[in-house]
Amino acid sequence: MNSLAQTDSKETLKPVDGLWFEDGNVVIRAETKIFQVYSGVLMAHSHVLRDTLSSLDPAILHLPDIALDVEVFLRAIFHAAH
Repeated sequence: MNSLAQTDSKETLKPVDGLWFEDGNVVIRAETKIFQVYSGVLMAHSHVLRDTLSSLDPAILHLPDIALDVEVFLRAIFHAAH
């Protein structure tokens, strides 16, 4: 994560509590927030993400979306009530 903690413009990237899994295999960045989650779970929920993540190397996805929108989306997937 250290390489993601700073950007060239000296912005500090902030891992989001509850959406930073130490064993996650894909990092998603939206604005200054970063999320480390599981690509398989994302791919199971979205054919668009399945196509995007299957060709992503390294597994860092920069999204142009508003960070709060991405956070809400990821929480719905990873913390859905069962």
